[in-house]
Amino acid sequence: MMRDQVNGYHPIEALSALSRQAKVGSEYVNPGLEPGIVWLRTDFFTPESLDLVVELHRAKAEKLTVFLVEHNHQGADNLKLLPLYAQPHHSPLYEFTSTQNTHYSLLVKLENSVSTFKPLLWHHESYIRESQLEFLSFGLFFGVLICLAIYNLIIFFAVRRQAYIWYAAYISTLVIWRAALYGVGGYLGIPHYQAQVNVMVPFVLLDMLFAFLFCIHFLETARHTYRLDKLLHAACWIIGIATLISTTLPIHITAAFVVLGLLVGAPLCVAAGIYCWNRGIRTARFYVASWVPLLIGAIVVQMALWEVIDSTHFTQNFIEVTILLEAFLMSLALADKLRQTEQEKIHLATHDPLTKLPNRNLVQLGLESFKSRVGFTLLQVKLTNLDDIRARLGLKVANAVLCICIERVNEWARSQRRAVTFEMLDLEPQKLGQLEHGVMVMAFRGTHVSLNELTGKISELITKSIDYKGISVNLKSHIGASVYPHHSQDIIQLIENTSYAIFEAQKKDLPVVAYTEDGSNRTKQRLAMMVDLRDALVSGNQLSLFIQPKISLTDNKVVGGEILLRWFHPKFGAIEPEEFIPLAEDAGLITDVTLWVLAEAVQINKIICEVIKNHHIAVNIRACDLLHESFIAQFTSILETNAVPRRSIYLEISESELHKNVGLIHLKMERLHQLGLLFSIDDFASDHVSLAQLANMPIREIKLDEYFVHYLDTDSQNQKLLKLVKSVSASLNADLLAEGVEDLSVLSYIQQQGVSKAQGYALAPPMSVSDYLLWIEKRNE
Repeated sequence: MMRDQVNGYHPIEALSALSRQAKVGSEYVNPGLEPGIVWLRTDFFTPESLDLVVELHRAKAEKLTVFLVEHNHQGADNLKLLPLYAQPHHSPLYEFTSTQNTHYSLLVKLENSVSTFKPLLWHHESYIRESQLEFLSFGLFFGVLICLAIYNLIIFFAVRRQAYIWYAAYISTLVIWRAALYGVGGYLGIPHYQAQVNVMVPFVLLDMLFAFLFCIHFLETARHTYRLDKLLHAACWIIGIATLISTTLPIHITAAFVVLGLLVGAPLCVAAGIYCWNRGIRTARFYVASWVPLLIGAIVVQMALWEVIDSTHFTQNFIEVTILLEAFLMSLALADKLRQTEQEKIHLATHDPLTKLPNRNLVQLGLESFKSRVGFTLLQVKLTNLDDIRARLGLKVANAVLCICIERVNEWARSQRRAVTFEMLDLEPQKLGQLEHGVMVMAFRGTHVSLNELTGKISELITKSIDYKGISVNLKSHIGASVYPHHSQDIIQLIENTSYAIFEAQKKDLPVVAYTEDGSNRTKQRLAMMVDLRDALVSGNQLSLFIQPKISLTDNKVVGGEILLRWFHPKFGAIEPEEFIPLAEDAGLITDVTLWVLAEAVQINKIICEVIKNHHIAVNIRACDLLHESFIAQFTSILETNAVPRRSIYLEISESELHKNVGLIHLKMERLHQLGLLFSIDDFASDHVSLAQLANMPIREIKLDEYFVHYLDTDSQNQKLLKLVKSVSASLNADLLAEGVEDLSVLSYIQQQGVSKAQGYALAPPMSVSDYLLWIEKRNE
């Protein structure tokens, strides 16, 4: 090889000058990146006449000229220019026919070349056979990579994970610049140097950018390694900028960018993979493993270029083998990540994110698959004071305590051989499930398990004190039990039956309750009554209002009346409010019921006021009514429609209701008070409302609880409390009313004590509206 910087050599002169140069020992000829002319000379001898093909293997030059010099016996040299071979190929081809027993010199002139290998001399038949094999190998190499790119692109659109789109982009870009490097464009008639090299180097930088982005999203570095993530993002920005400006820079500067990017980026990606692998990220092992063949291939090829080892056909194609091996290993990694992603989705759909226990979905599937084999006993365990712990100590402490408790029970559950296992696909099987927050579930084979023994152990594990950061917390629980198939053959119904057993356990304050059919019948009846109540509100013909008078004890006059709602069910008869009001709350109808009563009560009071001036009507409301978003607006509409004096409406709210959302309740009461409405505190002395809260509320009337009033004439303690309540009502400028007055002795006592108003059977029972009007007329006579 010889350089000719000024293009000063004639071919014959170059031939002579080359004979004085040292021979190139490597198969690879490195002319460097500087522009100029390079001459190559290859000598050979043909013992017979042959049709030969000269291949300038992977030669990339702006202009190629090939001369054939024939050395005859007289010492004269015949020089001729070789014509191009007509067949498209990845490398420049030239053909000629040799003569028998002749020495030849092949003289190659490369202008502005970047790379080439020693010229290959083929027999025409051998070349045809070898080119076909090489074309197939190229097709296999690029075909595998293109298929992998399409495969990852399809997966991206299926799962929308960015790792797949970046790997598809990485492979696609790799195909482009490797095709340019191999001269595949030659099959399409694209020149072997300028067009391909201009594309190749920027695409190498772009390929590095996609490799970094793939590393970031595949390893999820933002989640697992914050510092390396920042370095990788910085590298992405640098490579991206270098890619944009690379087409405007000289090729040797762009190549320096590539080398620098490889020297910095490759160790960075490998370090991120190793770090994530050490952190237990399973897919990172495939990522690290995929770098091994690439690094080995790069080292082998570079050593051949530096002539540290011989450049052979093996070293020339070794990098292709390592690229395919890397693609295979990375495909395994992506497949494993896809499987892991699917497992995460399944786990998220079938497990509680906090406790990691199987949720209702997986519990139902597990019981459905097990029920065909044998009967089982289902246990539900509800932690009944978990909400109280959350309110007192905060959500973080409550969650930590819940997890510690569940781990205790779960550890015990794993040792129970008769416990049913909840499992799905490759997910870890567990014997303890969770229906909802704080409600655990277990199932045991057989219908005659020892409930006392099992529930006793579970209760012992739960009630054992839990220490969390110096805080000692005690949990309470109630357990419900039901048996398959005796209590139900439907799993969902069986779970509901067990939930009802827990409800009964809470209601009766028992540690364990087994389900009974009576409970199911009551539940069905409650559901039916909820539907009937909704219908009754629409029709209005089953609901009736009664009025119990309020009597002034100073002048014995009727000052108002309390509205009492009654439901006359066509099937179950008269239903007391104590029974259907909880039904209305559970059905979400309580505010509708309240508004219906208010609308009827306002109209009734308009009629009563024609007989008794300044008569007020009192209607019971609940905290949930005040908190309802449209209650005030709908009630205001009722008042405007009926045009009644606002101060003739008393809204009675129970003392126990004042504890719920104190701030909002106070705000709503103030808004209604501004409309002219008056408030009465019902069942006072039955709870322990704060006096400071009462002082801030617009209270017009305080009603003494009937259980408190019932023993006033005999209970000295209640008599002392009465004096205290009188002073409270006086300080609030509120009337004091005793409700539930049933004995004349009690009536006489409260009159002596200065209680202003009373209500009860000793004065008058609840009456229908018509009876109430007749009763008033008789009193007025």
